[in-house]
Amino acid sequence: MKMKQLFIALLALIAITACSENETPPVQSIEINAVAKQTWQNARFSSAFFENQKNVSHYSFDKKTIQRALEVSSLNHFRFVLGLEGGQIQITMVGINNLGEEIIDINATPYLDPGYYHKSIQSMKTSPFEYSRARKNTPIVGKHLLSYDATYKYVTQWKEALQSRDIEEIITDDGVRFRYYSLEKEVIAYMIAQDNVESIALFLGLNADKKLTTVFLQKDFSDSLIINDGFRNGEGGGSFDFSEPCPTTCD
Repeated sequence: MKMKQLFIALLALIAITACSENETPPVQSIEINAVAKQTWQNARFSSAFFENQKNVSHYSFDKKTIQRALEVSSLNHFRFVLGLEGGQIQITMVGINNLGEEIIDINATPYLDPGYYHKSIQSMKTSPFEYSRARKNTPIVGKHLLSYDATYKYVTQWKEALQSRDIEEIITDDGVRFRYYSLEKEVIAYMIAQDNVESIALFLGLNADKKLTTVFLQKDFSDSLIINDGFRNGEGGGSFDFSEPCPTTCD
């Protein structure tokens, strides 16, 4: 009798394990590391920080994880929160509801390849690609489109600032370091809508006011940026900016 009960219990355990392995893990609501955020606000940057950060090409966010986040009915918009951990800037994508509460947490994967800039971003400097009028007029999304030339300038200027090791003025507003950047969920949904998009790449850059900002580009299944060379039809290869920084725009 005991052997029969043990056998039944083992079958039940196997069934539960199989089901859990086949289920898609839900998007978790996890408290952001408060220490990393506070460290970012107060840290004095060492030589090791600048050497580490020069090796970070961009931060990658997985498409499937973003898709699950967008299915959460209470989601209103996203924040991209800055932190400092292991001598390196960390960025977390945080879903915010209508009450301003943090309900979703998506960690970025830092892409450590300084040569990625030369392989990808530099090609945008001379690209003849321009967005169509229809794309520029797309509600909500159109105002966030960034020209290829500006994309090149933004990312290049951040790289140059790291090289000079003089960044305090560009990462602050009235002496307070930027905490996060906000972006509408519709813009994120637009970025991942194409079938050939596998992830979103977040580059740090300096905007026209010489302040730190976020630059978003799409990546394909081979981990390459989706860049339109301007000689073929199609609307792929968008670059996006004009996220709202906190400070001064804190939601």
